[in-house]
Amino acid sequence: MTLSTDIYILNPADPKAVFRFMQESLTPWDDDGGYRSPDQMLTDHTPGKEYANRVGQGLPAILSVYYKDDGVSLVKDTDHDDYCNFPGNEYYDDSEEICNGQFDSPKHYVRVNLDTSYGAEFPGGFGCSELHAALIIELSYWLQAAEIKFAWRNEYTSEIFYGLEGLVTLTNGGKAAGEWFSSVVLPALSPILVSPPKAIETPSEGFSEGFTIEGEYHD
Repeated sequence: MTLSTDIYILNPADPKAVFRFMQESLTPWDDDGGYRSPDQMLTDHTPGKEYANRVGQGLPAILSVYYKDDGVSLVKDTDHDDYCNFPGNEYYDDSEEICNGQFDSPKHYVRVNLDTSYGAEFPGGFGCSELHAALIIELSYWLQAAEIKFAWRNEYTSEIFYGLEGLVTLTNGGKAAGEWFSSVVLPALSPILVSPPKAIETPSEGFSEGFTIEGEYHD
């Protein structure tokens, strides 16, 4: 079983830059793999659709970044997610309550997916939930510099949160969890979080240097 967390970038952004930044953010957590840099990670690219770290190389999380060419939104304002109970969807059941959009994905231009085994363990006694929370925080710092907004989905509850709100729900609910996250987790994460790579100024500007996809040079 795995924890799958979706992060929705709500403004147009360079998917290559987002992918590279998230690869950089995985490096400090890659203790078992020798803290591999992005250039040491095996990656795949489906033009006009997805950048992804290849499955099976033992990275802290399976990383996928989805997009469409020409900055087209992945979801229209009126769309419902494929799995929701709405007429026309594959799993629609007219005996059940029709989806009211509460849990549908917001309109977005880039979607980041992180997938980590529930049993994964990281330095500091952190697990998959803390890893995903840390990566959301990391990405938020970078996006904020470019005034780009984002949302994310908690797979445990299907809830959509905007910005950094709701991070404590990745671990446990209630006041105690909030205090624990603020007093224990965030201070412990501080030395792990990295600064944006020098090759990337902002997610809207993209790369100032090329990078490698499957051994080929891309600029």
